Amino acid sequence: MFTMKKVPLFTGFSDKGISNIFDSLTVTRHPRYSVIYLQDEITRGAYLVKSGLVKTTKLLQSGEECTLELFFPGEAFGLRAIFGPNKQPSNAFTLDPSNLFFLPYKILDSLGPDFITLKTNIFHIMDERLRKLEDRFSDLAYKSLNERLAALLLKLISRNTLETNRNLVLPLSQGEIANLVGSTRESVSTTLNQFKREGLLSLKRRQIKLEDIDALREIAGLQHNS
Repeated sequence: MFTMKKVPLFTGFSDKGISNIFDSLTVTRHPRYSVIYLQDEITRGAYLVKSGLVKTTKLLQSGEECTLELFFPGEAFGLRAIFGPNKQPSNAFTLDPSNLFFLPYKILDSLGPDFITLKTNIFHIMDERLRKLEDRFSDLAYKSLNERLAALLLKLISRNTLETNRNLVLPLSQGEIANLVGSTRESVSTTLNQFKREGLLSLKRRQIKLEDIDALREIAGLQHNS
């Protein structure tokens, strides 16, 4: 289980600040595939994943739904509402049974000097997410599906803060993966089966288990760990 001081949102907080955070948190429990909030809905705080998996999506004018991001334990989302009631720009759903910490905007009143630290952390988090979104669009233009898919799987296992086994089981459907790499479910299915034949991963219903991390890093064009 992660500790609050290791959560990026609370990096650099004082002991008193962490204690005040704990006093203000509530835990909400959500079954798999449940709605946390909908696009344009006004929320009164942010969320932190305690356990489970959450995705955010954007409904486009064409009627299509685009997956924006996945959130693992220790990661926060819906951050704009932590400064006050705010309209959410996206939808948020659970992909697994999930326990979420809810951080009401009134939590700011109890933070004292840690308020500045929180604002700084949120700035860095949002800046990093913007950079990743820009990288994602660049990858769509210049990288093959094999490269994009291998890179996505590696990024997902590196972000699961509760996972200690390199062979992580990812509870994602092929349609959800296709949305994340900008492809079709059929093309992703073909590529995943190719990876399976090569011994890089194993497939079960809605689960992908990575078997050869080094080979996937090579496909993704990443350097091996020393």
